[in-house]
This record gives sequence, C-alpha cells and structure tokens, in this order.
Amino acid sequence: MILIKDYLGGSEFLNSLYGESLSFDGVDLQEVGFGWDGPIARLRFSMKNFPLAPPRKWEGLNAVLVELSIFPLSEVSLNKFGRGNKCNLEIEFVAEDGFFRIDITGDSEASFRALTVNVDKVSAYLRE
Repeated sequence: MILIKDYLGGSEFLNSLYGESLSFDGVDLQEVGFGWDGPIARLRFSMKNFPLAPPRKWEGLNAVLVELSIFPLSEVSLNKFGRGNKCNLEIEFVAEDGFFRIDITGDSEASFRALTVNVDKVSAYLRE
C-alpha cells in the first residue's frame, strides 16, 4: 500500500492518531457516494485498528470512522460493492500528471483519478 500522507488534505489529526503505522489496509468500507458538485466521490470506512493512544473523549469506544472526499474526479470505475466489505485502500500521487490514483481492492473493487484527496472527518464509535 502506498499512502502519501504529505499530500492528503486535512490529515493532521488522523496522522497524529496513527503516526507511521497509519494504513488503510483491511478497512471496513461502508459507503461510496457520488455528487455532481465537483464532481466528487466520498468514501466512508472504519479503520482496521483502534489507535494505541486515542483522545481521552474516546474512552470506552473501539472503532474509528474516516470520511474521505476525492475531487474533482476525472476517472471512476466501480466494479463491485460487496457485503462485509473488507478492503484495502491505496492512495498514490502520480507526480508526472499531478493526479491522485485511488484504488480499492477486496470485497469491493473501484478506482478513481482526481486532483485532491481530503480527510473530511475522523470520529470514534462503539463497534460491538
């Protein structure tokens, strides 16, 4: 997996939670949404692991939910969206053309090409 942290907008809090162990492998992909405004794709997923040193306000919680926005889209391919949705999310910045390539593999399969990838929201919840 290639994750270019320095290029992801709004990733400071997520980076502070996971540091060098930040990985989007084995996430639980919950939602892929599209909007005409941009055009944009939004991904919502739960991280595989809970951070070792979460914020105090997350005491008693055990899962982290992340929302990413990918825009403006120049290419989209959604081949399948599965149940259970254990997936690997790879984000690569292609310097030659200045675009991000985002690939989802696993129970779901998709790929995107866009100018930006932003971390819009990071929150915690109790997964039973």
